[in-house]
Amino acid sequence: MEEGQLSVGNLHIDLQTRQVWVEQSEVILTREEFDLLVYLIGHRARAVTVQEIEWAVWNGTLATPHASVRILVYRLRRKLRGLSPYEIRTVGGFGYGLMTGQAPAQEAS
Repeated sequence: MEEGQLSVGNLHIDLQTRQVWVEQSEVILTREEFDLLVYLIGHRARAVTVQEIEWAVWNGTLATPHASVRILVYRLRRKLRGLSPYEIRTVGGFGYGLMTGQAPAQEAS
């Protein structure tokens, strides 16, 4: 893999050009969707909280982070659905995780 690129399964990300590919198909993402996907991939071994996502995507500047994160996750789910074996799962009362088939681990508080 080249520097500045991430690959997880059939999902490929070019961090320099901010392009996302699944197999040979480009997935067009907004800045926020791209930042969320990169953050989830970087933390795919565990679930992440809404507050972590708020800081990763918007530098903690949101007045209503829960609603904004929920909408962003919804949009990204729709764009990736059926293209990649990875999906964003809700971890009830905690946050979100990127996974295939099994729930992400929660960090102890």
